Amino acid sequence: MQYEGKVGILDVHLFSIPDSQKRDQSAVSFVQWLESSKEGGAYHPVTWFEEQIKRKREKRMDIRDPLYQDQWHLHSVKPAEVRNHLDLEKVWEKGHLGKGIRIAIVDDGIQTTHPDVAANIALDSSYNFNLNKPSPDPTYLHGPSGDWHGTASAGAAAARIDHYTCGVGAAPEAELAGIAILQNNADVSDSVEAKALVYEYHKNHIYSNSWGPIQPGAGHMNEAPGPLLDEAIRKAIKEGRGGKGSIYVWAAGNDGRAQDNCNYDGYANMRYTILIGSVDNTGFRPTYSEPCAALTAVTPGGTITAAAKIFTTDLLGPNGLSDGNCTTFAGTSASCPMAAGVLALVLEANPGLSWLDLQYVLAKGADKHNDDPDWVQNGGGYWVSHHYGWGLMNPEKLIIAAQEWGSKTIKEHIIEKVHAEPTKIEGVTKTALYVEESMALHHVEVKLWTTNRNVANTEVILESPFGTKARLVERHRDTLSSWNGWKFLSRMHWGEDSKGDWTLYISDAGEKAELTKWELILYGDEDTLGKAETPTSQDDEQPTTEPKEIENENEETSEFDVTVVFEEDNMMNILIVATVVVALILSLIFVAYYKSSRKK
Repeated sequence: MQYEGKVGILDVHLFSIPDSQKRDQSAVSFVQWLESSKEGGAYHPVTWFEEQIKRKREKRMDIRDPLYQDQWHLHSVKPAEVRNHLDLEKVWEKGHLGKGIRIAIVDDGIQTTHPDVAANIALDSSYNFNLNKPSPDPTYLHGPSGDWHGTASAGAAAARIDHYTCGVGAAPEAELAGIAILQNNADVSDSVEAKALVYEYHKNHIYSNSWGPIQPGAGHMNEAPGPLLDEAIRKAIKEGRGGKGSIYVWAAGNDGRAQDNCNYDGYANMRYTILIGSVDNTGFRPTYSEPCAALTAVTPGGTITAAAKIFTTDLLGPNGLSDGNCTTFAGTSASCPMAAGVLALVLEANPGLSWLDLQYVLAKGADKHNDDPDWVQNGGGYWVSHHYGWGLMNPEKLIIAAQEWGSKTIKEHIIEKVHAEPTKIEGVTKTALYVEESMALHHVEVKLWTTNRNVANTEVILESPFGTKARLVERHRDTLSSWNGWKFLSRMHWGEDSKGDWTLYISDAGEKAELTKWELILYGDEDTLGKAETPTSQDDEQPTTEPKEIENENEETSEFDVTVVFEEDNMMNILIVATVVVALILSLIFVAYYKSSRKK
């Protein structure tokens, strides 16, 4: 035992015992020391002693960026009834800052010399596809009409802490690559998009996309990715990020006021995409944020009002959206890179997550954070909403979920069903497809073909066997589009059992049209095949596995799907049940099951 001296100004003395000495020997040594001190005349009564244990402590962050106090979307600026921010200080203080993760901002470039982002710029995976040169710096410097958008997005994703110019990004130490395809409002070809969205896909981990097709009419069915981009993304999902799959984050769109829906955008509603909507400073959906069944989650997007703006980086001097080096913007354009920053923190915590694993983690780490009546709890136990997806991102929960996920990887199984019998659309018309296989679902896709020349008055709802309803189409202002095989995506059925009747409701208050064909594509966890539990429906009734009765002549069932009730190699199966009664009377009960089939 060794005497270490007094504890500061206290009349308390500290003694140490070598680490090599066993714990049970330490008490003996202390008693022996007391006895020897008493014999030597140096004894003082011991009134208290306690073993000193070293405990972990966290540094409290002192963020001195001048606009941080106004960044209500990142931390709590003032008390609110509904959570409206990402509460990022909790994870930053634990060292989760995005180190080692690279976010590619696909936009109109990034000003690489801006003090708030310069230290994070990765030029080796940046490129300007508009000018065919490595530098992603903007060249069209004309104020609000210029190329400021990518720099603002970069700041929202990963502006550094304590660089004293503007504010902070969601992942302050993540790296940033600039991929310019929209400089000077340039038109973009399928081949350019295909090159840009997979550029350096082993170095760039996350691609943030706050852009989409121009909408010629409110609610217009926008074009989907061309064949080159579609193939490029499919390739990157398999090969990018060292084989774990590139991460694509997309803005849901800002035409909610015009009755637009993010399922009408073929870029946004790819199942490979993490689709991000907005909440404002009240914690609720602002009217601009487009709702849809494909929505993944939300982050703050603010509004144009002074108290709800998102502060970020701008082109230096008078060249950007504002006159200074900082600016404010709002919309899902702000929400998207913010979400990309949060995902960088998640990948930092578990870089082994595949693109699909990450979506599973998101389902666990987003919050039902308000009482919007659009929320519903589905058959997988998840709260889902057309307005918020799985809810407001919670970085702390996401990081914990990512760490707990470990090294497991979801393997996909796909079930495809087709209803190919033409059906007249009169009133609310219902058709159904029966799925025999049981598995836990993630994505659900529906393709539609109708004879509508004007789909503005059309409504389409998909109902799962559990009873969860996904609104795929709502009435809108578009008079230009037709379905023609358009693919809709739903995340509303995440975790539900695939088995049972899937019902499509379609109505058209305008012209009398025909539902020519529809396809149902179910994606689920291969390891749950035959193991998924059939859930109890929302009204606490077990969903039937029998064909639904046709209520009127407009309700059709598919001629292409057969419900097998029992099958054993075409032979009669005899189940003999023996029951022993008190009086030793033996009864043999024969129950015969035979093969039968029903048309759906």
